[in-house]
Amino acid sequence: MDFLATLIRFSLLLCFKQCGIQPKVEASKSVKDQSCVIGQRTQISWKFSGIEKPRVAWFFNGQPLPINDRFEMTETNDGTSTLSIRQAALADQGVYTARATNAFGEAEAKTTLNIACIKPVINADLHAAL
Repeated sequence: MDFLATLIRFSLLLCFKQCGIQPKVEASKSVKDQSCVIGQRTQISWKFSGIEKPRVAWFFNGQPLPINDRFEMTETNDGTSTLSIRQAALADQGVYTARATNAFGEAEAKTTLNIACIKPVINADLHAAL
């Protein structure tokens, strides 16, 4: 009986390695539309799963996102991929896509990021402001 159980387990593992499962969006850590204030840090996160762990690439308005001192991409062991944007600018407003791929397919999750400006407060009475 032990031999049969071992054989079944081995067969299932072999099937998963050969067949695999294409990536899918497990849970939305981000909402479809997100907002932040100009100059602030913001994060967009999506959780993916798949057998053969998927690789996640980020896109901005359909173009690959560069990794630099303002854009940082991180992944956790549970499949969550996070894009961090330092000092958000008006030019960062748009559609961000996380695309997870493995040998068996791909899945995408999109978020629209809106950047809000803070209106300056003008105090007409300079003496009161000081």
